[in-house]
Amino acid sequence: MLATLRLIVSRSDAGRGYAYVDDRGHVALLAAAHEETARALLWEALASSREEAFVPSITTVNEWAMDVGLAAGLDIVQEGYVAVRDMEAPGPYLASGHFL
Repeated sequence: MLATLRLIVSRSDAGRGYAYVDDRGHVALLAAAHEETARALLWEALASSREEAFVPSITTVNEWAMDVGLAAGLDIVQEGYVAVRDMEAPGPYLASGHFL
């Protein structure tokens, strides 16, 4: 992923996390220890996009991503899904389609 995507890292005392973003501004993967860190990473990814932004794999435990997307003026559409069996949906985490 490092060879083809931009890596955004948060190592602050408030929380740690990272996001991979492609050159169009699409979030390929985002993982954080806390929701506030995830919000900050997503805002940075959206702010750096050069084309129409896209935020994938939002689950019910990731309402924070919906809030950021709506505040940024993004349209909400459904594309694919994240299915889990016998476990809670991961959050704060936006999965990569490559790893589902």
